[in-house]
Amino acid sequence: MDNGVRKTPYPLSTIHYPLHFVSCSRRNTIAGMRSILIACVCWVCLTSFATAALAAESHEVSIANLQFKPASISIKAGDTIVWTNNDDRDHTVISTDGTFASDTIRRGESFSFKFDKPGKFTYGCKLHPRMKGVVIVLAQK
Repeated sequence: MDNGVRKTPYPLSTIHYPLHFVSCSRRNTIAGMRSILIACVCWVCLTSFATAALAAESHEVSIANLQFKPASISIKAGDTIVWTNNDDRDHTVISTDGTFASDTIRRGESFSFKFDKPGKFTYGCKLHPRMKGVVIVLAQK
């Protein structure tokens, strides 16, 4: 006898999704919610790190004619400076406080340093003491 109620071939505690069936027991529901929560936390962490990484910039300082160009540069914490030797002589890049120091940089070679902390960093060339520069690192906003 048909009273308008249609019987289903699967239990009522099962939710039908277009491609598969998932049981809705309490244990599965809690495990599923936990998985979704973990996935959301991972997504937030990854996008936060990606945003911070994308916000960091790279800045160029040229070494030419026995000078650092620009001699003074302002950047944000997390940014990187790349010094490139465009001169016909070897050079170094060494901070006066010991924060960073390059090996000898030959013509066409580069040295880079990432500045994580705010501050004022003076530097020079060990081979040419009159060559001086300054990096001003501002706090991240």
